[in-house]
Amino acid sequence: MKRKLIVVTLVFLALAMVGGVVSPSIEQWWQNRGIDPGQVEVRRLSQLYQAEVYDRVLTESGKSRDDSRFRNYRPQILYLQWVTNRRIENAAEAEVINAEFLQKYPEHGLAADMQFADAMTLLAQSDYSKAAEKLAMIESKWPDAKVAVKAREIRGKVESRKQKVESRKESAND
Repeated sequence: MKRKLIVVTLVFLALAMVGGVVSPSIEQWWQNRGIDPGQVEVRRLSQLYQAEVYDRVLTESGKSRDDSRFRNYRPQILYLQWVTNRRIENAAEAEVINAEFLQKYPEHGLAADMQFADAMTLLAQSDYSKAAEKLAMIESKWPDAKVAVKAREIRGKVESRKQKVESRKESAND
């Protein structure tokens, strides 16, 4: 199956590069073999991201996002847009996509990754209270997500750090 997916992905990439549009007969070929075109599209966009062709990721994902053939993969496509905008330091657009994602797909597992990234940004800005709140939310809302374990560990360190700071403040006030 993995080899089949690789072959199909390569065929799709070749067709996308040559014509920019996939013919209906190719889509029928995928469907006859039980391969969802949306899955292939997400794989293609992921490969563009991994190749660091960020402008193409944004251009292609914008087209894919509105394509009804890929509606079951919109969360993944939105996520790729979000992570790409973060990578190229386009924070304003990343925030817009983040808000849209959380509004449309609040329970999706990728939302946990997005919230985790927000928590790390809050930590970098030394906003420990808000970061701890986000990390706690990740633990409770997505306990099975991969980032939930990291969130628990980091939240423990943040809470410990907050207690040390508070005890220093109390000592200074005495």
